Amino acid sequence: MSIIIPSLENVEISKEREKGRTIIHIDYSCSSDEECYLTSTNCCPESAGAVWECIGKKSVIECNVEGVLCPQVISPKPSVNCRCVNGFCIPQ
Repeated sequence: MSIIIPSLENVEISKEREKGRTIIHIDYSCSSDEECYLTSTNCCPESAGAVWECIGKKSVIECNVEGVLCPQVISPKPSVNCRCVNGFCIPQ
């Protein structure tokens, strides 16, 4: 199982990647727990290497299946709650 936890001391508030037509903009900022949710951020499903992150509602993930290479390893969605702590979405 893979889940990314941003370091609150040196967090990259947003990161962007563009692969072909796949566009990913991840924003960890928040002001309440309701603004945070857990999702796969590498466009891969649970059955093929999903990378799970708690991200903010301002994030944009648009996946083009043709442009994504996923490892053939099962990565089930973790049973965690995403919370807003000190302005950042983190799993708890």
